[in-house]
Amino acid sequence: MSAATSSPLSLFRSYPRAAAYQAVLIPAAMGVGAVIYAKLLLATQYLNGAAGLGQLGLVFSLSCGAAALVGGWLADRLSARWLSGVALALSGAVIVLTGALLDRLSPQGIYWATLGMVWVEGVCTGLVMACHPVVLAALVLPAHRGAADLINNLRVGVGVLIGMQWAQAVPTPQFNLCAGGGLFVLAGILSIAVTPPIAASAAAKGWPLSITPIVSALRERVLLRRAVATDMLLKLAVPSQLGALYLADLQVAEQAGLIFGAGLLGVLLSGLWLAVAPPPPSLSRSLRRYFSVYMILALVAPLLLIDRWLVGLPWLAAGLLFLGSYVSAAAEAQVRATVQQEVPDAVRGRINGSLGAVRNVLSAVFGALHAAITHITDIQWLLGGLLLASVLVWIFTRGFVDFDAPTEPRN
Repeated sequence: MSAATSSPLSLFRSYPRAAAYQAVLIPAAMGVGAVIYAKLLLATQYLNGAAGLGQLGLVFSLSCGAAALVGGWLADRLSARWLSGVALALSGAVIVLTGALLDRLSPQGIYWATLGMVWVEGVCTGLVMACHPVVLAALVLPAHRGAADLINNLRVGVGVLIGMQWAQAVPTPQFNLCAGGGLFVLAGILSIAVTPPIAASAAAKGWPLSITPIVSALRERVLLRRAVATDMLLKLAVPSQLGALYLADLQVAEQAGLIFGAGLLGVLLSGLWLAVAPPPPSLSRSLRRYFSVYMILALVAPLLLIDRWLVGLPWLAAGLLFLGSYVSAAAEAQVRATVQQEVPDAVRGRINGSLGAVRNVLSAVFGALHAAITHITDIQWLLGGLLLASVLVWIFTRGFVDFDAPTEPRN
């Protein structure tokens, strides 16, 4: 099949090692879901609720971002396969140990143990964030690296959903930390076992934090530069906590299950569609269609919130969030796939590490900005700001081109 008519999922069948690598990492995604739920329980029970959850998020973001910067250089210079697998297993071991010790610690001890666990988790996640794209790219032909990233996006979404649902069946932090960490250890070991040795980049020399190779790659590749800029703008235009801000601002906590479920379903279905559908005839038009819908939603929603009219129609609110989550997640996945398609192998780890660090910082900064706008004014003003930001994204997606099609797959 040619890439012009083949879906990412059908193309991926030609890469048994890549498929095996993604399969063994499904437990890691499930572990992420379980650990997220465990941290929510810990924050509620021992860490002063929302304030404690904010502390955990800050520690994770800072440690993950710093590790991703150095991890990108290490991923290009050393064995990304071993570095990723060992980091994943080490993170899991520390999480299991924390879960096993919770019953023996005082409340103050639980506080510090949780902060330490999250710091280690953040460092190891930053390393994996930089190394994983290097490993995955080495397992497929250059022209199929964007498609491989779309499959990875689906794996993460499905795995996290399964992990969070399973965690809620046994809602104790001890069990979820031990189970989730154990899945990390398993996935880390298996990921090393199923992947072949990967050659390091000969160009990965010099000071680890040097940005010269990254700047050179961005200067030479117009599409990569445009995709990276769009990726950054998406952090401003697409709030990760829009559902939570809606519930908090309008004080409709009883709609939480419906609202969160709608958003998660939109993200998962977008990932599934991108994995099974053939690539769009024009990537630029596809992205602009997604954000045209997003802009319409950002324009209509504030009007529906006049006199709290939308609050009385929770299914309509859920439908709007579902559609917004679907189109924004699909656009974000396509942009990230474009980045993976265009990144030169010589700096793949460093660019992914740098992007991971910047994403963590922007997520924290823009998340605080979105929350502040909602707190000072109301959700309608935030939606108006999202409309303006989505216009910028729409403009930046002009000039995106489609991935080159390969003539034959790698066996």
